[in-house]
Amino acid sequence: MPLDLSSPGSLDREPHYRRYLAQDGKVRVVCVQDFDYYDYDVSRFVDEATFPTSGEAESAPISTWQLVQALETGEDDETRAQASRNLDAVRVHVTAARTAPGHRPQCSPRDCRCACPRTQDCQDCHRCVCWRASCCAEQYPGR
Repeated sequence: MPLDLSSPGSLDREPHYRRYLAQDGKVRVVCVQDFDYYDYDVSRFVDEATFPTSGEAESAPISTWQLVQALETGEDDETRAQASRNLDAVRVHVTAARTAPGHRPQCSPRDCRCACPRTQDCQDCHRCVCWRASCCAEQYPGR
């Protein structure tokens, strides 16, 4: 049985933010709702926490007790390997956060709820830098 930290978020019908281990090996914040969980590998969520905004998900401490428990008492080699992979990614993420550069002027400090392609993310902080006024649900002054 693979590692699964998708609950309780997978039961939440409202959009919320989770921390997810992306294919590039970095911990990213993703916006999901209950039906979105089918599109994700549940073994790649790094904790069970859900957040109302991406800012809170980015800044909140990552609880690793479930990963440590899965690593120590996992039912099979696959579960222990997945937990180890996620713990390594969290360690790298935390280390990088301590030395992260400041945000560039074009980075919006607020949540972007536009669902535009992730290729438009800032290369430094990975926040959306979409400038299409009709794209975001909220209109920001100065855009």
